[in-house]
Amino acid sequence: MAPIPNVISPTDMLVLLAGWRDAFVQWLTLPNTVLVLTIWFVVFWMIILVPMAHGFGPGGVVACSLAAAFQSWMYSVFTPAGGFFAVLASIGMMGFKFPPLVLQAVILATLATVLVGWARGIDIVHGIA
Repeated sequence: MAPIPNVISPTDMLVLLAGWRDAFVQWLTLPNTVLVLTIWFVVFWMIILVPMAHGFGPGGVVACSLAAAFQSWMYSVFTPAGGFFAVLASIGMMGFKFPPLVLQAVILATLATVLVGWARGIDIVHGIA
């Protein structure tokens, strides 16, 4: 039986992983890395947690919340299916099990980080101002 081409040996794989680890540690020590990571995490968590902060929770609309007040004022007893409010309620009930929200949060956090880095003159990849 002929050997399979392009197979990396376990030793070569460990060397490759060690190189990636060293490059990541070196990137973490660059001057603007903390700023870049902080911006990304703050924007990401704000996008994820804002619906919950307004009253869209895992059990539905939270009583006595901003969402409950809006629902009773705007829709009374009938909330249209597929509307903005219904979508936010579904997102709140699914939480992190709602991949489109997480994907949107990742994209918007990355975009915000790149824009802030660009405005401050930071090379995001190399961490150089």
